[in-house]
Amino acid sequence: MRAGLPASAMIAVALAACAAQPAPAPGPASAPIGHGGNPARGLAHARENCASCHAVGAGASLSPHPLAPSFQTLADTPGMTGLALHVWLRSPHENMPQIVVAQEQVEHIAAYLESIESR
Repeated sequence: MRAGLPASAMIAVALAACAAQPAPAPGPASAPIGHGGNPARGLAHARENCASCHAVGAGASLSPHPLAPSFQTLADTPGMTGLALHVWLRSPHENMPQIVVAQEQVEHIAAYLESIESR
């Protein structure tokens, strides 16, 4: 993994790119995060595939990799919708391995993030 922009800056860029796009038709991609997913399956996927770099537990703030945002930080990011999460997971990141997350898993991860979002 290479040093680069902080994860929060990368998230901001991805969210800004989403904001610059025309509003999508209502549906799962534009719905609040978690639409149609299973939080328990999202957490299971995160523990298996993401926890070596990211803190995935609710309320956890320190990730094993210092440049990897915690899932709590992602959940609490303003504007984190299903579409924003999909774009973020499908966009290359300098500090993140190239991963391919199936749409079904994105929905489950999104549901988990919504379940831990600070209100």
